[in-house]
Amino acid sequence: MTRVLLTGGSGFIAAHVLDILLKNGHRVVTTVRSQEKANKIAQAHSSYGKDKLDFAIVEDIAQENAFDKAVVSDPPFEAVIHTASPFHFNVTDVQKVCRRFPVSRLSRRHSQSHRNSSTLPSSAQPAS
Repeated sequence: MTRVLLTGGSGFIAAHVLDILLKNGHRVVTTVRSQEKANKIAQAHSSYGKDKLDFAIVEDIAQENAFDKAVVSDPPFEAVIHTASPFHFNVTDVQKVCRRFPVSRLSRRHSQSHRNSSTLPSSAQPAS
């Protein structure tokens, strides 16, 4: 089966992707920020050995070349699924952050895309 590097292994999306990959027999190396997070994921998937589920520690993905060591593999990875994103609680000015990402503009675009769903290709239309 495919050998996959899954970044952001302790994240919400990656947790679901990891379940699917393992259930389908793939061999997965997932990145996490700490050994503690790796231990929690390993415990949740205790039926899979190190040959099916392994970990690479990437403490700070915002650092330049953060994934350099994680992508080196023997045998090499056949696929990479990148779900990691920088996350922290050290926001000191919430208003400043909100001004950088105007929600009203995003909300309008999102709402408009729902109203215009008939413009989606037929392959993306919901089944009737």
